Amino acid sequence: MENNGNQTPFSKYYGRIAVTAVLFLFALLWVTVGIFKAVFVAAVTALGFYIGAMLDDRDALRRFLDNFLGRH
Repeated sequence: MENNGNQTPFSKYYGRIAVTAVLFLFALLWVTVGIFKAVFVAAVTALGFYIGAMLDDRDALRRFLDNFLGRH
């Protein structure tokens, strides 16, 4: 396999690897604690990701708060 510049051998399949790992962890949660607790953990994780992404982009956070508080 060719390595072009800064690409790693796995960069072509990064999405497949990441999604497979996440779904595997979700399946483990489901088997160990049950479906409702696993869905709760997934929902809280998604919320944390969303809030973290908003904190990374300060302008998006400011726009969200302005819209939420009714300021234009």
